[in-house]
Amino acid sequence: MDGHWLKEAANKEAVLERAGDEALWFSEVDEKHTTIYAQFKAIDPNQHTVENMRIEGNHFSEADTQLVQKDHGIYLQFESNPELAGDENREIVSSQTLGTSIISGLPFKLPDGTDFIIDKDYFGKERNHRSPDPGPFHAPSKEKVSLKVWPVK
Repeated sequence: MDGHWLKEAANKEAVLERAGDEALWFSEVDEKHTTIYAQFKAIDPNQHTVENMRIEGNHFSEADTQLVQKDHGIYLQFESNPELAGDENREIVSSQTLGTSIISGLPFKLPDGTDFIIDKDYFGKERNHRSPDPGPFHAPSKEKVSLKVWPVK
């Protein structure tokens, strides 16, 4: 807040105690929600500069994920969640959706100064602009996925 960082607390109880020298934050994640607790000391966050934080459309996976080396490449193997496909509540990540950097206050741009848009996945496949899949890969419809991410020469 006002350009100062909050320190991550070890547990929720520490955030709920009276604020000390350092302002603290802590988060809890369940199947549907991420809850963030924060201390603002004696400051009214409505009267000060609070940096924007956008936490929508996040999806966490506790699936077994592995990098596996085979003769012809290195593969990322994981379990996909087909239920995420078709979620209508996501946007393509772009300069516009990211806004400005907290530290510099400048917009996110390409080196040549133009806006960027992440409209392709890791492999260059076009993303669905109405409802892009979360993460770097298009979410396959099958549950067990093996993607070649690096060739081996």
